[in-house]
Amino acid sequence: SNTTYYVGASSATTSTTVLSNDFQAGWNGWSAPGGAPLWLRDPDNTPSGGTGPNGGSNNGTVQNGNWYAFLEVSGGGQNGSNNLTSPSFSIAGTGTLTFRYHMYGSAVGTLRAEVNNGSGWVTVWSLTGQQQGNANAPWALATVDLSAYTGNMQVRFRGTAAGYWQGDMAVDQVVVTDAVAGCISNLTSVLVTVNPLTQPTAPGVSITCDNTASLA
Repeated sequence: SNTTYYVGASSATTSTTVLSNDFQAGWNGWSAPGGAPLWLRDPDNTPSGGTGPNGGSNNGTVQNGNWYAFLEVSGGGQNGSNNLTSPSFSIAGTGTLTFRYHMYGSAVGTLRAEVNNGSGWVTVWSLTGQQQGNANAPWALATVDLSAYTGNMQVRFRGTAAGYWQGDMAVDQVVVTDAVAGCISNLTSVLVTVNPLTQPTAPGVSITCDNTASLA
C-alpha cells in the first residue's frame, strides 16, 4: 500500500523578553538601599546643575517628561557607592542585556552592570568618566552578552562616585532577552510503499510487521 507521511523540521531561535523596565511606572520590583549616594527616579533634569540628563531616553533621544533612574551623588554621597538591583528572572538559553546610559558631569565616577546567578556578583560591563558632553546629548546604548550565565539570576547597576557632586549617572530602558534554540515544523510529503513483512529501503523510515510505519 502507498502511504504519504509528512516529515521534516528545521532549527530556529525564539527570543523572549524576561526583564524590562523603562521606569515610567515606578521601580517595578527594582530596589536600592537608602543613604548617599542614592538611586532616584526623575522625569527631567537631576537636582544638581551641570550633571545628569534633561530627561529620560526615547530610543536614545533625551525627552523631558520621560522617567529614568539615576544615582544622586551630592548630599554626602560624593565618595560612596550604591546598587540598583533588579527582581529575579530566569535565562534558559543565551541572554542579552541592553540598556541606555547617560554620564554627564565633570566628576562622573564608574558605572558597572553586574549579574548574579547564585555564584556571587560578577561585573559584565563598566565605564568610567564623563561620556556625554551636555545634559541634552543622546543617551548611549550598551549591549552586554550574558551567554555565560543561565538559570535564575538578577542584574544590578553599581554606581561609584568620584569625589565631587557633579557626577550623576543614569540608566534607562533596561531589557534582558533570552534566546532559546528549538525546532519549527517544515513539513514535506514523502510517499512510502509498504509491503507486508518487507523492510523498506527508504532511509529514515522503519516498518513493523503489521505494516505500520514510524519515522526513524
